[in-house]
Parts: sequence; C-alpha cells; structure tokens
Amino acid sequence: MVVLAEELSFSKAARRCNVTQPHLSRLIHELEAWVGTPLVVRARGRREVELTPAGQAFVVRARRVLGELSMALEEAQAVSTGRALDLRIGLSNYGRLSPWQDIVNRLLARQPDARLKWHEMQASREHAEQLLAGQLDAAFIAPYGYEGRLAMQEVWQTNLVVLLPADHPLTALTEVPLAALRESLLYPVPPALNLGLFDHINRFTRSVGFEVQPAPSVIGYTNVQDKLHLVALNGWVLLGLPDYLNELPVGVEARPIVNPTVPFAIVLAWDAFNHHPLLRHLIDTARTREVS
Repeated sequence: MVVLAEELSFSKAARRCNVTQPHLSRLIHELEAWVGTPLVVRARGRREVELTPAGQAFVVRARRVLGELSMALEEAQAVSTGRALDLRIGLSNYGRLSPWQDIVNRLLARQPDARLKWHEMQASREHAEQLLAGQLDAAFIAPYGYEGRLAMQEVWQTNLVVLLPADHPLTALTEVPLAALRESLLYPVPPALNLGLFDHINRFTRSVGFEVQPAPSVIGYTNVQDKLHLVALNGWVLLGLPDYLNELPVGVEARPIVNPTVPFAIVLAWDAFNHHPLLRHLIDTARTREVS
C-alpha cells in the first residue's frame, strides 16, 4: 500500500514490489476488506489511481510502522553482532544556525561509540517528512507547521530583523515597528516551500493589520546570500535573522523589529514513536543544555 501511494500506479508499484499487477490488485482488495473501507479510487480507463482520505490516513501510519520495523531489524542485527547503530540526524539551512555542534559534541562525550549519519537538506519540510516516515531519527529544524506532529526540544531562539535597501526611508530608524512594514514586506520564496514559517510570520503581522505578500516569480532563492542580493538588487524588504548582520552586502541594512517582535526558534525534532537507543541520549543532551 505504501509503494502504491508513492507511485499512484498499480503497474509501477507492482514492478517495484516484484509481483504481477493482478496479484498486487488482489492484495489491495484484501487489505480494503480487512480495513473495512476503500483505500484506493480506481478510475476506469486511467492508469493512475488516487488514495481515498482513509487511504491517505492509513499510509501515514503504515510508513511509521514500516520505519519501526526497519529499525527493529537493524537494532536486532546490531545487538547480535555487537555493531554500533547509526543515529541519522537531519540538518536544515535554518538548523545550521543553532548550537547543533555543541549538542553533538556533548553527546559524543557521553557516548563515544555513537555513530552519527548526517542528512543535509535546505528545507525543514523535507526533514519533517523523513522523520515521520522513519527515515531519520532526529533533525535540527525550524518547528513551524510541525507542532503536534513531531516531538520537539527548543535549542535556540532569537528575533527576526528586517532587511532593507540602504535608500529605504525606514533605515532612518534604529528600530522598525512591525506595522511600518505594511506596504513593503515580502516573503522571498513560494509559501508552500515553508508554509508553517509563512503562517508563523503572518500571525504577528495580522496583529498589526496586514499579511505578508509572497514576492513575485521567485524560485530557487534559498541561501542567505541570495536573499540579501534580492534586497540589494530588487529593492525588496525581507525578514532575516540577526546572524545575517555579518554578511550584509553593500546596499543592504538591517534593523530590529519592535511592537511586536517576531520570534524565531530552532528545535531538535523527532518522532515520538522512535525508540532508537541513542536518540534518548541526544534528547537528554539537548534538554540539559541551556537555550541560547
């Protein structure tokens, strides 16, 4: 069922599972009979299939169960052979700003035989999906949009700043009220790439009467320097982090935001159903370190 959900095609899923298409179709029918509700919509004359809402819900849990089974197999083999287990940790672009190195060094001091396997990606969304699918054990990410879906421990917090073209009138202020950005504040990437952070920012802008507008036709601008150059070259007004202050190019200035401030945090995130033996040590290490 999980493979079918990924392929949305009985023929492609059957090839991946090394079974015939009729055999896979029969297995899905038997699963639906066992569950007691249709999981797949089969459209006559079309090769593609769709999942019903029940099927979508089933696959979310099924991926988690498969991840647990995979970890159980790996743990059993590791114990039987005396081999150490890999702890798979994700690190997003935002996560890099947190004290992840200090946390990891403290873990290794306590567990010198721990083997860490790093998975670096740009967006928190990718790491969150892999955590829920059992493909990662933990990740340093921005938490927005994943509250309630992942277990989290905050490890770093700050307040956002506004990035302004040097000739913008607001550069005359030492602090910029959030309401003063009503006509100019833009979100530099498509909101769908990080909808949780987009909504987080909008909660604060709505409190002073406006919503952030996505910037037009922006694709692929994900690193810090790209965003700073959008301010310098396009004259856009964007939000950033205080860490950007050491990298401001000519033509860009930054100011603190007030009334209200807009907080930003990084968390260590994990699936609460993951019982990796090293994960608890990593969580405890993060919890005993004072948030900076």
